[in-house]
Amino acid sequence: MPIQYLTELPWFAGLPEDLRELVADIEHHAGLRVVVEPTAKEKMSCEFGKRRAVVQVPEAGPPRASSLFHELLHLKRYFVDGTPKLVYCDEHEFEDDDDARTPQLFVSLDNQIEHLFIVPLELARYNCARGYWEERMGAVLKEPQLSDDGAVVVWEFIHRVLKGGGLSDAAQVQVDQRGLGEACDRFHHAVDESKEAATLCLFEIFAPAKLPRACLDYFGQQQEIPLASLKRPAI
Repeated sequence: MPIQYLTELPWFAGLPEDLRELVADIEHHAGLRVVVEPTAKEKMSCEFGKRRAVVQVPEAGPPRASSLFHELLHLKRYFVDGTPKLVYCDEHEFEDDDDARTPQLFVSLDNQIEHLFIVPLELARYNCARGYWEERMGAVLKEPQLSDDGAVVVWEFIHRVLKGGGLSDAAQVQVDQRGLGEACDRFHHAVDESKEAATLCLFEIFAPAKLPRACLDYFGQQQEIPLASLKRPAI
């Protein structure tokens, strides 16, 4: 199947001018073109790295502008703003099948943290997307397998992005039942500081054993940076 570029799709010309300019800015900084791949999934997504910028578009039809804007913000933060993404350190080999799933867990966690920074921008432009995020967070809170770190991230999303609302009580119940109040406070202040600080905070609290396997991939740097190198010395 031939490569499809975002700027060459029939519906691209109908996008708002600033979205088309955003794509041009991303491609300029990345030094590559944004590729579109069809997906059978209902939701858009993206994959990116130093040599790859892909937006996955549902086969059902042209995406909503709000959904495309969301995915472009992911690309902009990495290629234009220099925001790192969490990755599994290359030098570590997998110890077992469970460990082999760690890279995908890192991808998922990175996406959740990114949403704390991206979705406020999305909602500022497309407030109609708020209902989608409320429904999504409500579903996450009801997941039987919701992890402690997941509960903290959802709590932060509801308070930081959704500004409370109807899900506040349900999120607080999760936090109180698990005794995660202090963790929520630490994570909230870390998000205020930076994505890097927020990522390190979660590893220190919930997964210190996996910290040596966590690295940060910056587009402008050839080598990955160990997340643990950001730790501040104890006072």
